[in-house]
Amino acid sequence: MAEPMNILYLFSDQHAAHALGCYGNQEVCTPHLDQLAAEGVLFENAFAQCGICAPSRMSIYTGCYPATLGARGNLCQYPDHLPPLIPHLRDAGYTTAAIGKMHFVPGRRCPGFDVMKVCRGGSAALPDDDWRAWLIEQDPAYEKLWPWGEGLSHFDANEDFERNRHLLTCGLPLEHYVDTWVTNQAVDYLKQPKGKPFFAWIGLTRPHDPYAPPPGYDRLYDPAALKLWPEPWGLIRANSSEHERWVKHRIDDFNPPYHGDYGSWLRDAVAAFYGQVTYVDHCVGRILRTLEDCGLAENTIVVYGADHGDFVGRYGMMGKLIPGNDALVRVPLIWRVPGMQADRTHPGLTENLDIFPTLFDLAGLPIPPQCEGVPLRPALSGDASFCKETVFFEDEKADGLRTAEWTYVRHHNGERELYDLCEDPCQESNLWLETPGHARGMELEKILDRHLSTVESSQR
Repeated sequence: MAEPMNILYLFSDQHAAHALGCYGNQEVCTPHLDQLAAEGVLFENAFAQCGICAPSRMSIYTGCYPATLGARGNLCQYPDHLPPLIPHLRDAGYTTAAIGKMHFVPGRRCPGFDVMKVCRGGSAALPDDDWRAWLIEQDPAYEKLWPWGEGLSHFDANEDFERNRHLLTCGLPLEHYVDTWVTNQAVDYLKQPKGKPFFAWIGLTRPHDPYAPPPGYDRLYDPAALKLWPEPWGLIRANSSEHERWVKHRIDDFNPPYHGDYGSWLRDAVAAFYGQVTYVDHCVGRILRTLEDCGLAENTIVVYGADHGDFVGRYGMMGKLIPGNDALVRVPLIWRVPGMQADRTHPGLTENLDIFPTLFDLAGLPIPPQCEGVPLRPALSGDASFCKETVFFEDEKADGLRTAEWTYVRHHNGERELYDLCEDPCQESNLWLETPGHARGMELEKILDRHLSTVESSQR
């Protein structure tokens, strides 16, 4: 009987697919992730189930849509009626580890992990944040900087945080930076003898805001040389009142310390985001090199993914929270599976929900019946035709779906959006505004209704 394969799940926060070299971005430097893609399969059209951290992550580690979970916002509580999938791996003989940012709600509420070394990073600490405790051990003076423990500048706690949080300066040395700690913990874990196959979920905290790259990565990119989304930056605002509100907040009402020069701020913010992406890539490289050095690579499935994306300058914006936009729900998904084909790009639609069913399938384990995703083995085996017809996303303000040719979003306030991706791949022109009751939109609405009636019924 073949020895069970180890599983290494590398997971970053707010890493948009369009901010990776292997996904066609020629400006950002990601050599280690590009190499991983060359050694495996890159899923070109993978989608998160929510553009917000906690519901997206909860969806992944339960195998269920946010609507099934009743979890649509970052304050969602872990559902007791739908257990996580990790205990199934432990019951099958795996030793399991959660290292880094998991964003469980509450902080450590996810049974099934033998090892938990968790942190939040970048914003308010968890009450029992392991990185914070370690940081204070290194220098007790760090305690008074918390929750802004990264020594961030350009921030006054008495001012509006939303207007200042995105482009800041890291005051920590590289060795104390949060993702350095996460990577060190991951490396130490891989080096430890285990005597059984392992599943390790490594949660890097970046490139999530605040955009504050560590020393050595804060000057990698020349802001003036970056290609930004063409002006007018506010074009997207006409698509819905939510777009209007968010774009106005991000552009019209933004008052960073740039004397009103939003264009300069935006360039600096994109450069900082890319600096964080490149450091994430460096961390991934360290972890993969350790896997090789320990002789584990030939028997370890490696997956790289993210919970959601970031505008990264598209429409003149940074951040997230506009439902259904590809910049936020299209995510990187790279698989390297020993013995399977390499250096391929799979074009078909897939979802983050498919990750755990695929891992169970590859491990030879039964897929838990609660899983609403499907195994990606056909795509990993070279079937280019494998594709979901529709992927779904749900959050606290809207529900929607995407096909290869259309995006449809239904806001909870009654507004709708419809984009013909063949004619308008950048989702700039809402056809529903031009043609309320658009025939294709009505067809997609029926598909969305059937989906929601199916998944929401599982709550009852």
